[in-house]
Amino acid sequence: MKSKRYALVIGGGKIGYFLARDLDREGYRVSVMDRDPARCRLISDELDMIVYSGDGTDLDDMRAAGTKDADFVIAVTGDDEENLVACQIAKKSFGVGMTIARVSDPRNAALFERLGVDETICTTGMAIQMVENALPARGMRLLSVIGKSAAEINEFVIERDSPADGVAVSALGLPAACVLLAVMRGDEVTFPRGDTVIRFGDRVFGLAKVETVPAFRAALTGGR
Repeated sequence: MKSKRYALVIGGGKIGYFLARDLDREGYRVSVMDRDPARCRLISDELDMIVYSGDGTDLDDMRAAGTKDADFVIAVTGDDEENLVACQIAKKSFGVGMTIARVSDPRNAALFERLGVDETICTTGMAIQMVENALPARGMRLLSVIGKSAAEINEFVIERDSPADGVAVSALGLPAACVLLAVMRGDEVTFPRGDTVIRFGDRVFGLAKVETVPAFRAALTGGR
């Protein structure tokens, strides 16, 4: 059985709360860290997950939160500098593969990425979904919304345990409102036909009406 990926969320404010909730629903193993003990208790009680009372800029607190085991560290406090330092500690001290920092000042985004943060999300116009879509290991990344959220173009990553691995497009059982646009295998892009076989490692690009995206994702990655 594939183990759950571990996401550590730094900052238990509104953004951190709802992000942790949604990632938990997506099937991640999630923990939250916040400086406020009262906020930690509330999140622990309401979301039924491990919450650490600590500081994301403190090496010992990050160690206590199991950062060395984290697949993702997502720093969403209201302080840009704290988010940067937390991501740098996660990357440099614990070798975390993917770090994401919230930035309140858009001018910090490029700087943070030059300093080693993998992804930055600007608070301006921010939605929780933007953070979630920055996580490639979810198996799906939203690329574009068409119309007034009527349809989406998504990228799907085919893992070894994906139900689509080794299956021809015609046998995937995709909903009628889903269309495979392209398959990228290495550096080669192909336009799939019914007899095209999907393989582990492929990046599959698809167009679907919003209401059929969960079924589309389930057919390709096994997730929902």
